[in-house]
Amino acid sequence: MAVQVQAPTTGSRASWFEVLYDLILVAAVLHGSSLFEQDPSLAKGTWLAATLLVLLTMWLLTTLTFNTTPEDWTLRRLLTLVQMLALVVASLSISRTSGLSDSTGLFALGVAFASVAVLYFMRARRRGLDRRGATIVGWSTSAAALVCLIGALLPEASGPILTRPTTYVFALVLVLGLVPLVTVYLGELEASHLLDRQHLAERAGQLVIISLGESFADLVFTLGGFDFIPNPTYLVLTFVIIYVVWAIYFRTVVPPGIPHGAGRVRVWMAAHYLLIFGAIGMATAFSVLATMSFDDASAALASYRLPLPLFYVMVSFVVLVWVTGISERSFLWVHSVAALLLLGLVAAGVFLPDNRPATMGVVAAAIVIADVAVISWMRRGDRGPHSVA
Repeated sequence: MAVQVQAPTTGSRASWFEVLYDLILVAAVLHGSSLFEQDPSLAKGTWLAATLLVLLTMWLLTTLTFNTTPEDWTLRRLLTLVQMLALVVASLSISRTSGLSDSTGLFALGVAFASVAVLYFMRARRRGLDRRGATIVGWSTSAAALVCLIGALLPEASGPILTRPTTYVFALVLVLGLVPLVTVYLGELEASHLLDRQHLAERAGQLVIISLGESFADLVFTLGGFDFIPNPTYLVLTFVIIYVVWAIYFRTVVPPGIPHGAGRVRVWMAAHYLLIFGAIGMATAFSVLATMSFDDASAALASYRLPLPLFYVMVSFVVLVWVTGISERSFLWVHSVAALLLLGLVAAGVFLPDNRPATMGVVAAAIVIADVAVISWMRRGDRGPHSVA
């Protein structure tokens, strides 16, 4: 029997169950970011970026089933709960050097894809305008689940990531899960006007908020192991920079909503991936400095480590403001200038490695803070429903 689940706030389309889903998903994502702290290498960063893309693919697959079918069915809830548990188990295997084995992770990921496949076959049975797309995604996610289960049977291998068969299994699974979704199904929803923009915008905003909030919660948990605060300056700066990213998002990205046109919606979603990737990396890097002295930071972090994720965040804001066609184009110029300044800092960190990472972090944070200050000044007379205090 279908049961209508109350949304978090009046006029909201996103349900409380979807918020719970986000909390579980972001917890799995943050496990990966903690692994990067232990091994901040390019190979590890690339691998974690790929795992984040898979997790966000699962998020989009699941979110679009709720988007097109607002009522909450018991079977769908059970399947989504199975997916949550499977993703948590899968995330425990992404270290490649410790934790659960690749086989366990692929098996769990296969279970997650299988649960999503059932959701899309259920959607296809409704014979709506998106039946063709839902059927294609149902079969593609079924294939992804099968590939995962076959990959789980492969012998464990050691060595560089690119020499492991499971890496290519993972890449194939990502293609099967993502490409039909964003090319066929998303385009079909847009063409048939079935895409609920309010719901998708709310879900993306919730994911951004939870990603930022849980990142800071992870820092608080880490500091709980100390009997003092190693670096109060960076503790405050981490808090401020997380708020600033939140403020920029809700001042320049949320008001215009989701753009029209399948291509623009795809770019809008891709920019959110870059935003979340950068925001989590930003929070992780700043949190590391909050747990050590300024002198220790010079040996622990590369000089470009703090400006780089902030550069990703600012580039995502540039893309989001551009793709939504916001009327206040001055926002685009402000974000573009900030992105260029951050790119300059990244270049300085790469080619002038003697720069102190703690100092580079302060300068990078100052650029982003200046960005939101300018945006606030530009909107000082705006008291409309979308303004953020």
